[in-house]
Amino acid sequence: MSQTLTVQSSEVGQVVHVRGGVYMVTDIEKTVFPHSLEFPLGEQSHLISLTSLMDDALGEALQLLWELEPGARVYDKVELPDLHDIAILCPDESLIKQISSNGKLGQYALCDASERHINHVVLDTIRRFKGLESPCVLLVLDAKSAEQNMLLYTGVSRAQSVLEIFAPPQVQFSQ
Repeated sequence: MSQTLTVQSSEVGQVVHVRGGVYMVTDIEKTVFPHSLEFPLGEQSHLISLTSLMDDALGEALQLLWELEPGARVYDKVELPDLHDIAILCPDESLIKQISSNGKLGQYALCDASERHINHVVLDTIRRFKGLESPCVLLVLDAKSAEQNMLLYTGVSRAQSVLEIFAPPQVQFSQ
């Protein structure tokens, strides 16, 4: 599950546990201390920049000297899915048009389920994606579609590993 992090094995993007929280490494900088300071591990250390992955502190920055941090651990390498393994599913075309009007979502190219491409994120309706699966599904709902149990079930059951549901705050899901 986790191991002691050595600076040689750490890299930007690595997930670590430190100070009771979970963070991602965003930068590693070698630091040399002046000879006048007593540094127990020698003159060279590593200043690690981190960003919080915890819900209550998401995105908060932290910098620390790794060699002086007690109990710090690195999690086994966590990899994000390839772009073509991500499917964004919407209940209808109107939400798809709101998400993308030019075939892109930010910097990411989009395609529909019938024409999956490498380096493209799938953006399609739940109905057209019926019978297909994807390792990572982002289900985008509106208040009306969240009440349609069969549509919701179809969308939820398309995910193989990761499912994230985005819905308006007033939507309440029952168990």
